[in-house]
Amino acid sequence: MAQAAGRLHAAWWEHPALGSVADAPHPPRPDLSHQRLGYIRAEAGGMLTAEWDSTLRHLVRPGAKQQQLDWFHVPQPRTLVHGDATFGNYLFPRDERADTPVLLDWQLYATANPAVDLPWILVHPLAEVHRQEIEREVLDHYLKTLHDHGAVDYSRAELEADYRRALVRYLLGHMFVHHSPGTIARAMSACEDWDCRSLIG
Repeated sequence: MAQAAGRLHAAWWEHPALGSVADAPHPPRPDLSHQRLGYIRAEAGGMLTAEWDSTLRHLVRPGAKQQQLDWFHVPQPRTLVHGDATFGNYLFPRDERADTPVLLDWQLYATANPAVDLPWILVHPLAEVHRQEIEREVLDHYLKTLHDHGAVDYSRAELEADYRRALVRYLLGHMFVHHSPGTIARAMSACEDWDCRSLIG
């Protein structure tokens, strides 16, 4: 899946035709109600440490709504992203040596930083232990695919910085916008592994 995403992103990397593709939209207005906070706490389960609870209270404090759109921003570089590049949206070849997976369901495509697709590959479909086993190897493979297909001016350090911001976007989207049971705890785990809490607020 990372190879398919890498080939897509490299093909559209800072492409002049991206001017005709809309930027990734901000999600609907985040739900900062006390009821939503209760939902988040229930979904977080054992991941809800005192530090995370403090972060949540910071996010829903009075005045936080002024910052809500900034939570979802990941800066340049720009490319074409799928927007929902999780396991169920790939068509896999019978022989993986002959071809790479094909992405389906393009209703959320947009122009954005390429890293916003990566949590859908590494966090959304995988249990914590499985993600941790393969995450850095997958990022290596993804970066190599970018370089092999022409997006060479992108370093491992830049990828990791963008991936951290993309994890925050993914986590906060599932905390305050989407309903996807089990996802919040997996996203919090990934954010802990990559020290993302410092980027929030």
